[in-house]
Amino acid sequence: MYAYGAILVAVFAYFSIFSSFVNTLATAVLMLFFALAIVKYIIAGRANKTNNQFRDSASPKADQMLLLIVGLSETVGFGVLLLGFALRVMRDS
Repeated sequence: MYAYGAILVAVFAYFSIFSSFVNTLATAVLMLFFALAIVKYIIAGRANKTNNQFRDSASPKADQMLLLIVGLSETVGFGVLLLGFALRVMRDS
């Protein structure tokens, strides 16, 4: 699932009209989210807590805030790449 997402992100970054810095920053945010999710899955698997990762959390409010921040940054990162791609398509057509 994350490999397919990473390939799509690479394609959107390649065709984006924005500068390399902006595309790299947006891509890095998305790849960081993917990496953190995979690490979280590995930690949950090693602790044998694969049923529900957030049900028995020590600090559920902190988890919710972290998920909100990370989810928002992921959405904005992909939004930047999608906007750059859409602008390139509109410019070239």
